[in-house]
Amino acid sequence: MYSEVRIVPDEAVLAIGEANEPLPLEALIRAAFLASGAKHEELNGRIEAILEIIDSLGPLASLEMTSKGEALLEWIHENLLTRYVELQTSLIVLLEKGTYNCVSSAILYMLLARGIGIPIHGVLTEDHAFCHIPVAGGAIGIDVETTTIHGFDVGSRKLARDSFTRRTGFTYIPAGKQRRDIGEKELISLIYQNRISMLQKSGGWNEAVGLSLDRWALTRSQAVMEYYLLSVRNYAIYLNEQKRQVEALHFLGEVAKTLGRNHGLEDIASMLLGNAVILNLRGNQIEEARAILEDERLRVLVSEDFLTARRKEIMRHELEITVKGVKDDLSFHVSLTEVNKALATDVIDVKRWEELTVFLWTKETQRKAVDGDWLAGWLFLETAPESVRVISGWDSLEATYEYNATITYHNRFVTALRQRRIDTANRILNEGLELFPDSSILIADKKLLAEQQ
Repeated sequence: MYSEVRIVPDEAVLAIGEANEPLPLEALIRAAFLASGAKHEELNGRIEAILEIIDSLGPLASLEMTSKGEALLEWIHENLLTRYVELQTSLIVLLEKGTYNCVSSAILYMLLARGIGIPIHGVLTEDHAFCHIPVAGGAIGIDVETTTIHGFDVGSRKLARDSFTRRTGFTYIPAGKQRRDIGEKELISLIYQNRISMLQKSGGWNEAVGLSLDRWALTRSQAVMEYYLLSVRNYAIYLNEQKRQVEALHFLGEVAKTLGRNHGLEDIASMLLGNAVILNLRGNQIEEARAILEDERLRVLVSEDFLTARRKEIMRHELEITVKGVKDDLSFHVSLTEVNKALATDVIDVKRWEELTVFLWTKETQRKAVDGDWLAGWLFLETAPESVRVISGWDSLEATYEYNATITYHNRFVTALRQRRIDTANRILNEGLELFPDSSILIADKKLLAEQQ
C-alpha cells in the first residue's frame, strides 16, 4: 500500500541538513553512513570506527598540508581500498570489502582529511566526482583523484592523470572546464543518487521515493527537490501500470500534504483519476467509476473542469449502454429521451446525437420489419419527427425501406396477374400507388395491367 512508501524524511538526516557547512566531523560521518544505508542502531559503532582510523593517522599531523594530503591518499589505498567498482558508492561496503568508486573513495578521503585538519570540498563533473584542497593566497588549489594512489595533485602530474584514466575510463577535467565545486552535503548526497538510480533500474520505485526525500533533506537543493518529485511521479506511474490508480491517488494526496502548494502533481493526479474511471467503464462498472470520481480523497488534486469532463464521460458510457440495450417500444422511447437530454446538457455533441438517433431508429425499424415486413418498417420511419428526418443519411435509410416495400407490392401484383386474378392485382396496385404514387415500378405495373385488360 501507499502507506508503506516513506514520504517523511529521516529525522537524523533532516537535522544534519538544517546545519550549516562545514559540518561537525561526527555529523559529517553520520551523514555518510546514513546515505549508505546504515541502520540507526549501528551508527555509533560505525562512527567510532572512522574516528579510530583518524586517531591512527596521528603521525601525519606534523606534516605540512600538501605532504599530509598526499600521504593520506597513499595510506587509504595501502590500507583500505582494494578494487575499483564503478557503481560502488557505499561507505559501508568500502570499509567491509575495500571496493570503491569515485564517490565512495572521495567521501572517505573527505572524512579522514577533515579529521586530520585538511580543508576540503568536492568537485563534480557530468559523470565523475573527486576532492579539492583549497590553497590560501588565491592559488588554484590541489585536485585529488581518490580512485588511484597516484591521484594527488592530478592537475599537475601526468602520472596521476594517466593512472586515473586507466583505472576508471574517465578523463580528468581541469579547473575552468565543465566542472563545479560542491559542498560536503552534496558530495555525500551522491551516495543517495546512486542508490536511487540502482533501485529504479530494478523496479524499486517505492523505496526510491524515501531515499530521494532524504537526499533533499540533506542538501535542501531545489534541483534535488525536483528529483524527489520525479521519483514520486515514477512510483505513481508504476502503480498506474499495475492498474492501482486508487492507491496511487491516495499516495499523491499524502505527498501533497507534506509539500504544501506548488508541488506540480495535479497533472499526474488527473491522469490517474481519468484512468481509474476508464478502467471501471471498460468493465461497465458505472457506479464504481462514479464513486471514484466523487471521493474527496481521490479528487483533491484534480480541477473541477476535469471532474466535470469525466462525469460527462461516465454519462456518455451509460447512454451507450442504454441505447444498445433497446428491446421494445418502451426502451426505444426511453432511449430517445435520454439521447435528446444528453444533447441538451452538452454530454454529447450534435454529431453524436445524430449517430445515436439514427442508430435507434434503424434498430427499431429492423425490429418492426421482422420477417421481411418492409412496409411496416417504412410506415414506422414515417412517424419520425422532422428534426430526425433531416439528419444526414436518413433519406438513404427511408429510401431502402420504400424501395423494398414497393418491390413487395410489385411481387404480389405479378403473382396475382400470373394467376389471372385481375381484380386482386388491381387492388394490390391501387394500394401500393396510394402509398407510393411516384414509384416508377408500380406505374409500369399499372400500364401492364391496362394492356392485359
